[in-house]
Amino acid sequence: MTNAYEPQRSQAADPLRTRDFRLLVAGLGISLFANLMLRFAMSMWVLDETGSAAAFASILTASILPTILLSPLGGVMADRTNRRTVMVALDALSAVTVLVCATIFSAAGFNLAAIAVMQVVLAVLDAMETLPQMFRSHGEDVMRRAMAVVNVVNQTSTLVPAVLGGLLYAAVGAMPMMEITIVGFGAAAVVECFIRLGAPD
Repeated sequence: MTNAYEPQRSQAADPLRTRDFRLLVAGLGISLFANLMLRFAMSMWVLDETGSAAAFASILTASILPTILLSPLGGVMADRTNRRTVMVALDALSAVTVLVCATIFSAAGFNLAAIAVMQVVLAVLDAMETLPQMFRSHGEDVMRRAMAVVNVVNQTSTLVPAVLGGLLYAAVGAMPMMEITIVGFGAAAVVECFIRLGAPD
């Protein structure tokens, strides 16, 4: 009789099989999808407005490089602060950033400098989201499995948003794309509000 219940106890004890981990992955996926879709659409807008391949490449680089360089700082933040608060704040700040820039574009039209600043800010905020590090206290095995799940989400959220971002940009233009992204970041923040995480270790 004890053996019959053993798998259920193991499954319940697995932090990657919990509601909170599913919410973490959902929030990450929505946020990453919105970020990458906007990243590609903004680069296309720059190319359309300037006709410059150099400007296109510069904006694309500005939207990627900070994430690569600053990701280690995200791990430090995840270790020292309330993880849920950080995730919600990052997505809320991303939504506000896009909203501010959308307001600027509505009033003044295309602005290359504003696009560059927006892309850099979003990339920095994206670098701070380090979901797997939140499971460090559960041991290396859980960390590796969490990273594997996140890698799948990252891979899925790399190809699809680029294609969809290009299609939507061609269909509706830059401003509706920004509105969609604001909703996406807002939805991610709402999802993450329901995550229950302990205090930093």
